[in-house]
Amino acid sequence: FGACFRWLEAAWLDTDKQAALAKLRQPEGIAEKELGSYQLHPSLLDACFQVAGLALDDGTGETRLPFSIQRLVLQRPAHDAEFWCHARQTGADSCDILLCNVRGELLLQVEGFGVRRAPASAFQQV
Repeated sequence: FGACFRWLEAAWLDTDKQAALAKLRQPEGIAEKELGSYQLHPSLLDACFQVAGLALDDGTGETRLPFSIQRLVLQRPAHDAEFWCHARQTGADSCDILLCNVRGELLLQVEGFGVRRAPASAFQQV
């Protein structure tokens, strides 16, 4: 998707608890005023989904695509340049996600983020 979707700076995995913690930083491709024009920039939300993908990775290499969200609560606008994202697996194909600013204030809570598995054949050209 390009530079605007490169928020992930570092990530830590806890395979025992099926969880991931990631430090996110505003990519150079997103201007300060552009970030402020959204309550939650779409590519920042996508970065949270990428962190969930880390928590859901079962080592099979299967592609998983975002499919559903049970509940999304935006506590306050996400206008900072740095964030922390935590994703915890809650089911075989689902996660809960928290996004906080560097001060530890909760910005976004996603419950029941669900993915669906997509076979490699679905991406092969005919």
